[in-house]
Amino acid sequence: MSLRKLYYSFPPNLRLTIRKLVFGITDLFHQEKYDNGLPVPPRSLIYTGGGDFKETGNRFVSYFKAHGLEKEDRVLDIGSGIGRMALPLTMFLDGKYVGLDIMHQGVDWCNEHISDKYPNFRFIYLDLKNDLYRMTGENAATLKFPLPESNFNFSFLISVFTHMQPAEVEQYLKEIHRCLTPGGKCFATFFIYESEETLAKNHFEPFIVQDEDHALMDEKVKAANVAYHFSYLKKLFQEIGFELKHYSKGKWKDDKSEEDFQDFVVLEKI
Repeated sequence: MSLRKLYYSFPPNLRLTIRKLVFGITDLFHQEKYDNGLPVPPRSLIYTGGGDFKETGNRFVSYFKAHGLEKEDRVLDIGSGIGRMALPLTMFLDGKYVGLDIMHQGVDWCNEHISDKYPNFRFIYLDLKNDLYRMTGENAATLKFPLPESNFNFSFLISVFTHMQPAEVEQYLKEIHRCLTPGGKCFATFFIYESEETLAKNHFEPFIVQDEDHALMDEKVKAANVAYHFSYLKKLFQEIGFELKHYSKGKWKDDKSEEDFQDFVVLEKI
C-alpha cells in the first residue's frame, strides 16, 4: 500500500490531526510571509495539495494571467482552501474576489488574515459532504452557489473536480455558468484520459475504471482522486454552454509536459 493510499484509509478528521502532529513542531520555526506582509499559513493547517504552498499559488496566478485574468476582474475561486491562490492574488487583483470552501478552518483563516486587510476579498463557507474532507453536510450534486447570476468574469477551480463525482461536476459547472458573465472564463484542473491505456501508463497512481465516463483511484474513498474521459467532458462543456478554449496535458500522464501536474482546461461562457 502506498503512503497516499494509507493516508486516505484514515477518516477525514484523523487525517487533519495527523497533519497537525507532523507539522506542528516545524510551524514554531516557520514564519514565511508574502511581499505585502501577509503570512503563509502554518503547514499544520494546510489541507490542500502538496508541493511548495507559496510557489504553487504564484505559478497558478501566472497561468490565470496568461489565460485572460485582468486586474479589474471579478473573480470566483471555488475550493479556495486556506488561501493558496487568494494570497498571491492580493498583490495583483483590484476587482472583487469571492472564495468558496467546505472547510471552516480555511474560510476562517482567510477571513481573519486576508479579508481584514483586503476587504475586496471575501470567503464563504459551504456546508457540503465530501468523503476526502468531511463526512457530514449537504450534497454537492444539488448545490446552488450563494451568489447572484452573471456577477463574475473569471473563475477557477484548482484540484477540485479531481475530487468530485460526475453529478457533482455537472452541477458545479452549471452554477459556474450561471454566475459568469457572457464571455467569462473558467480555468479548471482535471485528471483527463483519452483511453484506458492513458490510465494504465500514468505517472501518478492506478485508477479503476467505473464506467465509460470516469475512473476512481480509491473505491472506498471515492473523492480521493477522480479521472474523467475527455469525450465525456467535451460533451458536458458543450451541453452546459461553454466553449473549450484551451486544453493542457499535465505531467501525471505525460512526463514531458511543460505544464502543471494535473491537466487543465480553459472554458468560456457562450
